[in-house]
Amino acid sequence: GSHNLNAASSRSHCLFTIRIDTLDPSHGGTVKYSSRLSLIDLAGSERVSMTGAKGKTLKEATCINQSLFALRNVITAIASAQQQERAQQHENGR
Repeated sequence: GSHNLNAASSRSHCLFTIRIDTLDPSHGGTVKYSSRLSLIDLAGSERVSMTGAKGKTLKEATCINQSLFALRNVITAIASAQQQERAQQHENGR
């Protein structure tokens, strides 16, 4: 439903991914580096105190925010593990 910050809530999400591959022509054009940047806009992340939501809309917003917080924790854990793996590879001379 709608609330003070969003008169016509669509509950939509947006995911935009950019991938960049660097080719090394001296090695037959194979991929040398590959990078990906993901930009994510998740619906329902407004501060509940600012929305003026009540009743069912408040309960729904609270559940959405709890889910988004859990998703944030998962993404942070994955990124941290990948960063540690890259650091170990660098230390091992890979």
